[in-house]
Amino acid sequence: MSHPNNTLPKNENIKKKMLPFYILQVLEEESDEENPLLPSEIQSKINKKFSGKLVSKVDTIIENIHAINEFFYDRFDGVDVIQSKILEKAEKYKNNTRYYLAERRLDFSEVVYLTELILNSKTIEPQHAQHTCNKLLGFLSKYQRQAIKGTVLQDGSMKTPNKEIYLNFEKIQQAIAARQNIEFIYCEYNLKKQLVPRRRNYRYIVSPYGAVCSGGCYYLVGYHLPTGEVRIYRMDKIKDVTVSDTGYFMDKNFNLEHYVRNSVFMHTDEKKIRVRLRCGMDILDDVIERFGNCILHPDENSERHFIAEIPDTTRQGMLYWVLQFSSSCELLEPADLREEVRATLKQALQLYER
Repeated sequence: MSHPNNTLPKNENIKKKMLPFYILQVLEEESDEENPLLPSEIQSKINKKFSGKLVSKVDTIIENIHAINEFFYDRFDGVDVIQSKILEKAEKYKNNTRYYLAERRLDFSEVVYLTELILNSKTIEPQHAQHTCNKLLGFLSKYQRQAIKGTVLQDGSMKTPNKEIYLNFEKIQQAIAARQNIEFIYCEYNLKKQLVPRRRNYRYIVSPYGAVCSGGCYYLVGYHLPTGEVRIYRMDKIKDVTVSDTGYFMDKNFNLEHYVRNSVFMHTDEKKIRVRLRCGMDILDDVIERFGNCILHPDENSERHFIAEIPDTTRQGMLYWVLQFSSSCELLEPADLREEVRATLKQALQLYER
């Protein structure tokens, strides 16, 4: 962050105190491991930036670099924030040691990873996503920013047109912390890909319990006061959030983590069921990643299959999950859900036999 109008503070003592900050600023923007700077280059950039001669000696830059590393020594577990590098081709020259900012608030791989997540999130409106990514890129040097260009791509899926999502997320988080009810309009898409109210002239009244991320989408988990049920709402389909003065309800026995962990595809039927599956080994990873609490057994009749017992899950979510892997997964129990899977598959087959 530069001083307003790039003018130096009038007091000479303030100038000296600000010098370490100026050095960090230059190194953050202009250096990385592949592009280190000579002390004289750092000196020149600082003096040029402030249209003056703040640093008269190169040794002053080196002294301040050592002071910066000493200051941050414990914070970064003994690793120098600013590291040095001697280029082989420059060894014969005096003062050939170059410096770069090694410890950043976010490193290159972290910025790339977070940028990909944000750009490919279904629940972040495109302009907000790009704005947030531009902030993340500010943690990198100009050379690193250039390297990212063209490497982070969007997956082409539908992004939410809801421009309220950031503001709504903040309001909901504040309401959760303050244990206040919220009111909102809940929406769905029409054929023009527009978000329209699911129920006309109706505002949902909810005691918010938590916000969770699943499958690239954010969801609000809360107690729907009119029905007395815990429900889940897609955050990107929520509009016009306001705080309500109605009494907040919190079930003392409710466990958000347990509730979400046992919800498949964020379906949350009130009644939990126990399910037994016979699966092909080709979907073993999928079973473990989706149902971390499942119990696995070898299939005595086939080495290419295994048995999975899922002790506490939702009926509707499990139906959709089994249909997704229908060629590799057989639902054994409960019998009534097995029959529902069979009937659904029969209906699907009829669509292709016309």
